[in-house]
Amino acid sequence: MKNLYKIFAIIILVMIVNLSKSQDVHFTKFYDAPLILNPANTGNYNGNWRLLNNYRQQGNQVSPYYTTTTIALDHPVYIRNEKASLGIIFIHDNSSAFSFFTNKIYLSSAYFVKTTSNSYLHMGLQAGYVFKNLNNEKQSYPDQFDMSSGQFNSNLYTAEPMQKQFTNYLDLNWGLVYSYLLDNYKIEIGIAMFHYNKPKESFFEAENRLTPKYITHIYYQQKLPNKFYIKPILLYAQQNKASEILLGIRTGLKTDSKIFKDINTGILFRGGINRTQDAIIAQTGFHFKNYIISMAYDINISSKRNRTYTGNAFEISLSYSRPSTDLRNYKIKCDIF
Repeated sequence: MKNLYKIFAIIILVMIVNLSKSQDVHFTKFYDAPLILNPANTGNYNGNWRLLNNYRQQGNQVSPYYTTTTIALDHPVYIRNEKASLGIIFIHDNSSAFSFFTNKIYLSSAYFVKTTSNSYLHMGLQAGYVFKNLNNEKQSYPDQFDMSSGQFNSNLYTAEPMQKQFTNYLDLNWGLVYSYLLDNYKIEIGIAMFHYNKPKESFFEAENRLTPKYITHIYYQQKLPNKFYIKPILLYAQQNKASEILLGIRTGLKTDSKIFKDINTGILFRGGINRTQDAIIAQTGFHFKNYIISMAYDINISSKRNRTYTGNAFEISLSYSRPSTDLRNYKIKCDIF
């Protein structure tokens, strides 16, 4: 247990020291978007291959809503009996109120090092390309206010120096995950750095660089009597002066059934450092055959005026894991005479 306390202390120090600009695509149920959470989660499951799909819809009175959709596929490979993995991720983000679209595609990889009989260190890398498009025809700026109608008119001349409607750049990410597993509990600690290469991101000619984003997460799962379990979870993200904290607990029941293997529910709180409280999130999910389905609803508790645009949100995720046929993933009990 002393080693676990040291690990927690190191993680806390990392979160304090690594102060890194604008907010990126994110999910409340970060644990259901593992490849977006940390590149080292590529292949971090038992199975031949895995398909992941996440969808988020946000905004109370904005129509159409802000939406984010991701699709990811990963599978393990073995190098001299050491586990590695490869994956691909596609992300589409639509900020419809501003006609702003983002598409990202990444190749992801990870390598697993067995540090002890019960622990692993996962090391991951991602390289991808980001495409962003801004539709000026559906925008209106302060100097386009039509005094005759009392409304904004995007057909009027604007002096805004918008020199292009799209931008794209190469994006590099890396991550580390440490996992420790015993019969009664499991702990996982990860840290990831996104935009390692500080890509240029601007619709102007200005030299605007995207600053790195750091994400730290901690899971702890404890078995309880009668196949119940609890799972406290923590995420801390920092990008420039913007921060986010997600803290919560999930509880569930594992069964011996091959149909419904697990059912769980949980509650989370989202806030940040030097900012007001943001949201309370209710979550539920279940493991059906080889599928995992999970849903969450963000209830906005912020008193800020812009909560109409960033308010309540709904998320749903679906994953499918093809059962493993690799004999290295199985243990056969043998009687000793």
